Amino acid sequence: MMFRQLLVMIAGLALSVAAVAQTSVPYRWDSAAIGGGGFVSAVIASKTQQNLFYARTDVGGAYRWDQSASRWIALLDWVSDAETGLLGVESIALDPRNSANLYMLAGISYFNNGRTVILRSTDRGNTFAITDVSSLFRAHGNGMGRQNSERLQVDPGNSSVLFVGSRNAGLFKSTNAGATWSRVPSLPVTTTPNENGISFVLLDPTSVSAGAAQRIFVGVSRFGSGGPNLYRSDNGGATFGLVAGAPSAYMPQRAVRASDGNLYFTYANGAGPDVFVHEWRCKLESSTQREWHLRSSCAVREWFGAVAQPTELKYHAPFDEFRFQLVRGLGA
Repeated sequence: MMFRQLLVMIAGLALSVAAVAQTSVPYRWDSAAIGGGGFVSAVIASKTQQNLFYARTDVGGAYRWDQSASRWIALLDWVSDAETGLLGVESIALDPRNSANLYMLAGISYFNNGRTVILRSTDRGNTFAITDVSSLFRAHGNGMGRQNSERLQVDPGNSSVLFVGSRNAGLFKSTNAGATWSRVPSLPVTTTPNENGISFVLLDPTSVSAGAAQRIFVGVSRFGSGGPNLYRSDNGGATFGLVAGAPSAYMPQRAVRASDGNLYFTYANGAGPDVFVHEWRCKLESSTQREWHLRSSCAVREWFGAVAQPTELKYHAPFDEFRFQLVRGLGA
């Protein structure tokens, strides 16, 4: 009798467990928002898609803004221990002709033997192809000057052409969407005494001719006393010359072209991030005529760069606190 009752109890328990198993919901894992400090080096706005923003950090990877959910989506949580250095994102480039195309320059000098890669995505960072460029040059996403403007750029006239400025080996170009790279020998700069090298690359979209931007600006992280620190090409990088009248007492940090035709540059008294910043406006009438005007100066760590929007100039402060303003319309 007792044996029969025991069998009934076991059968009933088995049915209960089966019922629970059938109605249980699978676990879903996601990133936990810690909300700690850290250095957000830059926020990059898409020129072609409204409310599409990316953020890069010095040791925490990169993120894409999800407007519908009002949250940031981590793009590099897939990296393994052997790829820790890829969480130091030194530059982000967006394709001005196709908002789905995304590129990143990543690497940290003291992780994974300084491995440096170009991350290439055609789906806004959901997946990446990896091009290892360690044999050509090295990035340092957590190095001095990490708050500088973007060293990596997509040609506004040709989605297959990219330029990247390095810390230690000069300017490089790709003609196959970042799959392979070769050095641009016409720029007479490799590295600088502070080992920051090229601080930014800027391609002028109004100069596109024969399917490629002809006007290229390159900032170099050094004082004028150590050599020219702002170069310009008017033939797609075939040759480079100096930009006359550029401030020589400071180092170039960031650059942007506004819709009014002016170029805005920030200069500082060092590579950064702890620097005193000055902003200059440069009106380029022609390759030989330029007017430079000092717009403002700010204290240490107050702000580092300028982001141009269609109707006005915005500032952002990429340091310990993540602060920026989402604006209506398209980023620029």
